[in-house]
Amino acid sequence: VATPDIGGRSAQVLGRLGAKRVWVVHGEEGLDEVSISGPTKVWELSGGQVKTFAITPEDAGLSRSPFESILGGSKEENARLLREVLQGKQGPMLDFVALNAGAALVVGNAAADLTEGVQKAKDAIASGAALKKLDALVKLSQQLS
Repeated sequence: VATPDIGGRSAQVLGRLGAKRVWVVHGEEGLDEVSISGPTKVWELSGGQVKTFAITPEDAGLSRSPFESILGGSKEENARLLREVLQGKQGPMLDFVALNAGAALVVGNAAADLTEGVQKAKDAIASGAALKKLDALVKLSQQLS
């Protein structure tokens, strides 16, 4: 969420809609994603209860990077940056993507913790599997257009 005052309520609403486990996140820069720059507040819905905690990039074995290091631009620039990340270009952008993917893997019970989730995400990028999924999505979206 972009503003922390709706984090807890958002998690509760998702539970009422049938979600079993969710993380609603708020990065300190106002991000509605997990931050690579500092702490992220998390409202976790699990077992019908919402608990609140904070995570940092260091919790996943990553270094902090300035917020400006992950800023994109035009849709063409963002597409180029995404391809570079999925081709394995090292740097803050890859760490940011891996951190958010790792969090999703934790929530989906595909990783025991954030460190394992980030490693699995980085492995998917290094193997080329993540880029293959993007290419398949692009191909499908062009067929549906």
